[in-house]
Amino acid sequence: MIAKENSSTADAVVLITGNYPYGVGEDFICAELPFLKEVFSRVIVVPVNQTSGAARPLPEGVELLSWQAPSKLASTVPALWQALVAGVAEAGRGKLAAIPYTAAWAASTKAQALGIDQALRAVLDGQTRVVFYGYWLSRFAAIATQLSKRWPGRSVSVSRAHGGDVFEHRSPRGFLPGRRYLSQRLDKVYSVSSAGAESLHACGFPAHKVQVSRLGVAPVQPAPARIAKPAKGQDWQLTTCSAAVAVKRLDFIAEVVATLISRGRQVHWNHIGDSVSPAVSLPQVVDKLGISDRVSLLGRVPTQQVRSTMQEADSHIFINLSSSEGVPVTIMEALSLGLPVVATNVGGTGELVRGGEEGTLVELQSNAERVADALEAIFEMPQQDFQALSARAFDRWLSFANSQVNYADFARNLRALL
Repeated sequence: MIAKENSSTADAVVLITGNYPYGVGEDFICAELPFLKEVFSRVIVVPVNQTSGAARPLPEGVELLSWQAPSKLASTVPALWQALVAGVAEAGRGKLAAIPYTAAWAASTKAQALGIDQALRAVLDGQTRVVFYGYWLSRFAAIATQLSKRWPGRSVSVSRAHGGDVFEHRSPRGFLPGRRYLSQRLDKVYSVSSAGAESLHACGFPAHKVQVSRLGVAPVQPAPARIAKPAKGQDWQLTTCSAAVAVKRLDFIAEVVATLISRGRQVHWNHIGDSVSPAVSLPQVVDKLGISDRVSLLGRVPTQQVRSTMQEADSHIFINLSSSEGVPVTIMEALSLGLPVVATNVGGTGELVRGGEEGTLVELQSNAERVADALEAIFEMPQQDFQALSARAFDRWLSFANSQVNYADFARNLRALL
């Protein structure tokens, strides 16, 4: 555990989330919260999009703040005007559509920050030193800057930066609002990948404000043994874990599996997560390819059960063929089990999986034949080499993605800002 620093002044971290702990998503926040609690007197979670229904349990000592947006639209008018000016400055040629969207973005940010500020003053003394922490480099980070500006005591505003909130090409609109504003107003940005940090530097975030601070997953107990190749006559168990969204390319993975089967390979695909969405209906895809009997759709499982589900499936290789990524936590989970990984070389994936060391990286443009070739190369490894690959996968998690190290360092870093 982390030793809490002695201080005569109370301190707090206020974490601005999208939905967490309501709804679904942002599951990995929960693992970070105990480390924040070790170094801050108070940890307060503020979901911007408050949804109905029961909240997921929070770690002991972590508080949940309810708030209401101000009822008067007049309070957002100054922000609306400022946003129109900022939108023109940020839009640039070919991005004039950014102007109205940026204006609405700034107005909603202002209104939400006002509501949260009022609620916070009811539960925190004005002299409390506060780190306002936006979990995403987006409207939530902008709210953190607004809260910090209004806070009467010592405060700073920070944000994590993942993937979809960093790389503009992933945005449906082709741009991300507020880049200039956030680069000027945030005190610190913690990118989960080196690739993300480089992208932020390229779009104007000062180098001294951007720091790489990686996510991680906790150890499994007992420590996993090296993965062995399947015995003769048994299937290679290939595992994926993702939502059924277009960027995850589940239909392409099905094509890869079908290619392996057509080559006479004994494989079975286990998919953890949703399999039906507006983007894809995986049951229909695998039925059309004629591989339904070689596919197990395991459905969504709680985050804390993902790795046990991988183990129960007797997984041999983890696959992630996304078209874009930040640094995928599912790959960290696979590595922590000693699973070799075959993945597309996008975003920060290559920072986790080094080709030939922990698995194989394939280029985004690779077709199903090329990915099948990469998997077959692993199938053909001698047992000793495959187990060494498994050992390197585990060692990569241990040195690079161990949450007990990464989150402890991150919490101490935030506390030092005060």
